[in-house]
Amino acid sequence: MKALKKKAFILGAGGHCRVIASMLIHSKHYNEIEILDFSVPLEKEILGLKIKKINSNFEEQIDKKKSDYFLAIGDNNLRKLWWKKLKKIKASRPSLIHNSAVIEDSAIIGEGNIICANTYLGVLTKIGHNNIINSGSSIDHETVIENNCHIAPGTTISGRVHIKNNCFIGLGSSIKDNVLVSENSILGAGSVLLENIEKKQSLYVGIPAKFKKKI
Repeated sequence: MKALKKKAFILGAGGHCRVIASMLIHSKHYNEIEILDFSVPLEKEILGLKIKKINSNFEEQIDKKKSDYFLAIGDNNLRKLWWKKLKKIKASRPSLIHNSAVIEDSAIIGEGNIICANTYLGVLTKIGHNNIINSGSSIDHETVIENNCHIAPGTTISGRVHIKNNCFIGLGSSIKDNVLVSENSILGAGSVLLENIEKKQSLYVGIPAKFKKKI
């Protein structure tokens, strides 16, 4: 059995913080959990966990040897920025997986991913680093999700889809099998993507999803 960690830190006190806080509390892997916010906190506690402001000398505030760090940041660009900061100082950034998630043994999961309740990762799926796979998402066989992506709740992604870095896949959307989603792209909520998103920084929306604009 894995020994209990001394402490877990959650970075960010927004809405996604509640999800991560609940997952960490129920995991029972940590003796202590603390939230660090980027500005002066509006609340003193979330789910009974204390909130402190991140110091300007962030590197001096952390304990790399005895703590794990979890990014509660929905925005891909901001989460990517803080991921780089944590990586630079070699802070521990494990993936956090809800106990109700169903993950095939052949799936490959990188570091710093948040895999939420009732998600499914199919056979030979590959998840890179620093992604949010939100509640109720289904990701089928051999799909690849690279880094710094946010897969919103209730998303259905078919087999052999390739989602490149820094993409946002909106609430309740669906992606057909063998489709490519290029870097920094957004698929709007409720959309059904049947074709490749070939160009970077594209917004696609609708049923079927069509190009809307560059972002």
